[in-house]
Amino acid sequence: MSVIFAGMDWKNKLFRILKIGIIAGSIYFIGYRLWNEYQSGVFAFEQNKLTSFSYTSLVVVFALVFVNWFIESFKWRQLLIPVQLISFSDALKSVLSGISVSIFTPNRIGEFGGRILILQKSARMQGVFASLVGNFAQTLVTLVAGVLFFPFFIQNFSVFNKSSEPLLLALSVIAVVVGLLLFFNIKKLAKKTLMIPWFQKNQQFFNFLLIYSGSDLLKYLGFSALRYLVFTFQFYLLLNFFGVQLNYTTAIMAISQVYFIMTFIPTFAMAELGVRGSVAVLVIGTLSPLSSAIIAASVLLWIINLAMPALVGALFLYRFKV
Repeated sequence: MSVIFAGMDWKNKLFRILKIGIIAGSIYFIGYRLWNEYQSGVFAFEQNKLTSFSYTSLVVVFALVFVNWFIESFKWRQLLIPVQLISFSDALKSVLSGISVSIFTPNRIGEFGGRILILQKSARMQGVFASLVGNFAQTLVTLVAGVLFFPFFIQNFSVFNKSSEPLLLALSVIAVVVGLLLFFNIKKLAKKTLMIPWFQKNQQFFNFLLIYSGSDLLKYLGFSALRYLVFTFQFYLLLNFFGVQLNYTTAIMAISQVYFIMTFIPTFAMAELGVRGSVAVLVIGTLSPLSSAIIAASVLLWIINLAMPALVGALFLYRFKV
């Protein structure tokens, strides 16, 4: 232990302990969740039902993990251009480190804390707001897809109370419209915010928001839409892998509602998998009676897209200078 902290002042020692704690927490949380799911028998299914197509689907799902996080890394690098130029490899390390920190925080709000460690200290506050812009774009894509498919889904399948569906649709449309207006007016909002005395004193943290053009914001939405297509297709393939046979259009409509509902549910790390599985069963369960298979697909998607990258990110996190 003395070797780990050799030659450090108390502040660096404290940050080193914090990083080790975050890494240990990530690994413990992932292990704890996986053991719980294994004990519950969520992955118990008949292997003789698996076909060569099933295994091919699983290989594709794993391959798409790289596509998913490569897109996000490229988007993150683009978001940082007004803040600090970094290489693609550094952007990827930053994104994976963010996953490692976020995986055991409520609604994964700790993500930016891991991402900004790649940046110079003077640029980290701007990095926080750049990360928020990127997260906002991803949330908007989820909301837009959910609202677009909502009328078609409720027309054919009953998930919500019929009397409440028009109200839910109206509120959802309002949320999307307000979100899009805010997103494409970030520059105006930044200017108005800088009129407030406290923000004026700290304007070096917010000035970069004025650089984002409408085409830049549209580009970030495009990257977010590509990521959305990737992980919805992964979910579809995993449902098929576990025996939930749905045609692609119906499955995507249902999956869009799962992500849409999840957007509005505050979750804590220890309960996130349970909430994910419950929402998936609530929605996709209207199409298939195989509840355990739906939960298994949801859990495996979490393992592949979050748990595994978080473990890799923990290695990078330890090496970053605080």
